[in-house]
Amino acid sequence: MTASGGSRRAITSSVIKKLFGDSGGRCNFLGCATTASLPDGTNLLEVAHINSLAPGTPRYEAEKSIAELSQEDNLILLCPNHHFLVDVASADFPSARLRDIKKAHLKRVADLLSGQQTTAQANKLRKAVNIWNAERKNNKEGFWQKLFKDSPELLLPASAGRPFILNFQGYVGGKSVTGSGANLPDFIAQCDGNVVIVEIKTPATRLVGAKYRSNSFPPNRELAGACVQAMEYKTSLMNNLHTLSFHNRTLFAPHPIAVVVAGDTQNPTLSEHQRRSFELFRHSLKDVTVLTYDELFRSIDDLATMMEDS
Repeated sequence: MTASGGSRRAITSSVIKKLFGDSGGRCNFLGCATTASLPDGTNLLEVAHINSLAPGTPRYEAEKSIAELSQEDNLILLCPNHHFLVDVASADFPSARLRDIKKAHLKRVADLLSGQQTTAQANKLRKAVNIWNAERKNNKEGFWQKLFKDSPELLLPASAGRPFILNFQGYVGGKSVTGSGANLPDFIAQCDGNVVIVEIKTPATRLVGAKYRSNSFPPNRELAGACVQAMEYKTSLMNNLHTLSFHNRTLFAPHPIAVVVAGDTQNPTLSEHQRRSFELFRHSLKDVTVLTYDELFRSIDDLATMMEDS
């Protein structure tokens, strides 16, 4: 599908220039952070055909000439990883889907340049903050999982603000020959060069348990269990990385980050001693980060404000 050799000569420089310009010099896949080149000028993107030129290659279209297939409407800008993905999983990426991916990306770029996307995103974030304020006592995990699944940008604080591609209940290994034992974290986010594993609890999840001694409080059993589970997912991912990356060439996880989203430090039932015990517990964790809902949505609220003021 890559434009190379004789097929590259059929694509004019003006078509390539327009393709890069309309795409904003970005891979057309949603959430992909790959830019056009490295600081030293090394090219990172590939001009690829949607309907390919040669028989036996993905999405071959015999009735069109090379000249027709080399026009801008049949070309898409992809990073090497996503280029490999759409070819190796061509059944999942028919030409119609690739055209939709490209169309959506071009609209995002055009809206961003006009300022419309910033306003729309700010409105969406503000709506999510309003949902949080109305539902902060909601103790149903399914409610919060659906909210994050429908609005993945809400998990930006969990990825330290880095762009990501989000998968709901991504597989990280552990399946036996009988099919049992599969490890499925609530969310797995592929950031630029790393993976973030996210385990979702609820804002109503208690952060600490009963008093241990004096003014010391151990972590709540459910919170501690979620932290251990997230670390288990991270270990499983690392142990199975070779096999997983063979089937998913876009998977990179040199040092996976495990995040548990749970609880609400602004809950009025929490005493100062309980908050202190919780802080001592989470800051002692080496392999997992605990992010509370009030912290997450305060960051989202701040982001919405910055977007509205820009």
